[in-house]
Amino acid sequence: MPTDIARIETDRAERFLKQFCDHARAMGVSAEREQSQGVVVFPDGRCTLTADATALLVQIEATDDQALRRIRDIVTRDFQRFGGRTPLAVAWSHRPRSWVAPAVAVGVLIAIAVHAGLAGAALRRGWTVPLLVAVLAAVAVKLVALLVVRRKTGRFGHHRPTAHG
Repeated sequence: MPTDIARIETDRAERFLKQFCDHARAMGVSAEREQSQGVVVFPDGRCTLTADATALLVQIEATDDQALRRIRDIVTRDFQRFGGRTPLAVAWSHRPRSWVAPAVAVGVLIAIAVHAGLAGAALRRGWTVPLLVAVLAAVAVKLVALLVVRRKTGRFGHHRPTAHG
């Protein structure tokens, strides 16, 4: 998913977070807020907000680049308007798509190919079926370990936003 991030410097971050979430709800968009965290869900993306003492961190994830631009424009206009006489500076930076998930997928495919090659070589040399079962069991253990790591850490390659980026 394409992602953009902005850090809006303000000592009233929680106020603006609340205002944005309330405004989104009034416009018929799903919005949730708990203290210094908020999430606004658009039909084609989501905006995650985190307030701290000095800034409001805004992260947008969208289904495609066009949706990202549209949501970014909405968010920018709203915060500039909310700032009133002291306009809020909203400067976006684009977070490139992560290479981690594709790299892990390639690694898994290479590992499977290596193990399949070893199993084939073992069978050609007349090694026994129990050795083949051992190689396949090793592949299964590695795949299960990979799934456990994925479940504990979340989806591969996705940054979980914090107040400091």
